[in-house]
Amino acid sequence: MTSTPKASKESTNVCNKTINRRNKHLLSQIQVSSGSSTAATGVQTRKIIKSLDEDTRRDILNEANIESIEIGPAQMVAMKSDLGIPWEKLKSMSR
Repeated sequence: MTSTPKASKESTNVCNKTINRRNKHLLSQIQVSSGSSTAATGVQTRKIIKSLDEDTRRDILNEANIESIEIGPAQMVAMKSDLGIPWEKLKSMSR
């Protein structure tokens, strides 16, 4: 068992060094619970991000300079026919 320290201050009110230390602790906890491989950590991190509501997720991705795109139904049909992408992959791309 491991113990997770309780934050006495929120991350918005602390210095970058404290945020980096907290981030390292969270990453080590993810590795302990999901596995140490890069793929396992990626899957767990994606699941955490997807568990957030859409506005929070969009804010996090914008702050990290990760652009999101919206694919409309007509574009999905065009991609399916032009690129030969199966519907299952199109569905996961549109999320």
